[in-house]
Amino acid sequence: MHYLINDNDVTCRDHIRMNSDCFNRLCYLLHNLGGLRPTRNVMISEQVVIFLTILSHHTKNRVVKHTFRRPGYTISKHFNNVLNILLRLYTVLLITRVPVPEDSSDKIWVLYENFHFRIYTSLCFKI
Repeated sequence: MHYLINDNDVTCRDHIRMNSDCFNRLCYLLHNLGGLRPTRNVMISEQVVIFLTILSHHTKNRVVKHTFRRPGYTISKHFNNVLNILLRLYTVLLITRVPVPEDSSDKIWVLYENFHFRIYTSLCFKI
């Protein structure tokens, strides 16, 4: 399991769809804020890799249990643990957008607003 995370970022991205730095940050948040704990046989990083493997590759429990050499019950238990903690931490993990006020004096926003209007009008006329 360590070769997936520590080998290089290409392997890490291919397998769990994020680089090793983001993965380590996610493990840190799940451990410190969410309360995810290692068990006697499965570390936190392995629990998160199991979860991300199932999500990113739409892999079934039977395939994952052979990949990680764990019983199907263990795979299911850790997947559900990580999922429940992520659902509890959605306010920390998901950023809500703050709308830009109409009377904003930010020069970049004015340029973006005009650019957005031009794209919208050109798309409407092309259709």
